[in-house]
Amino acid sequence: MEGWPANHHPRAFCGAGGEEVVGRLVHEIREFRPQVVLSFGPDGLYGHPDHIGISKHTTAAVRRVVEGHAGDCPQRLFYAVRPRGFRTGMALKLREAGVDTPLPEGQHLDAGVPPEDIHVELDVSSQLPRKVGCLQCHHTHLVGED
Repeated sequence: MEGWPANHHPRAFCGAGGEEVVGRLVHEIREFRPQVVLSFGPDGLYGHPDHIGISKHTTAAVRRVVEGHAGDCPQRLFYAVRPRGFRTGMALKLREAGVDTPLPEGQHLDAGVPPEDIHVELDVSSQLPRKVGCLQCHHTHLVGED
């Protein structure tokens, strides 16, 4: 995160070169041989620069593995995305659950992926209480996303 002392750690993601990150991901994919790889979408879910970066690097790594191997390689790369209007809906649900969180403003009101571009949906609404609990433990994820 911008301004955090951990950014200066020699192994911090933000200090690694793109090829170093892609190379490490290629190594991990080849070692674990997953059928499916999941990453953030190109928009970083809500524009977060680290999420955008890892999406770009993961996409490059999966492409490299698939192009380099005919056998044990991922069959799919899925992106975690939010449909348009999700941030507003989530903020309203958080408020209903007693979490003091701001409503999105400006460009973020309609942020997200058009529904026709979402090909797989997973209903995780049963996990909402756990998600709210996690968010309450990490206040920085409720404010300062912009």
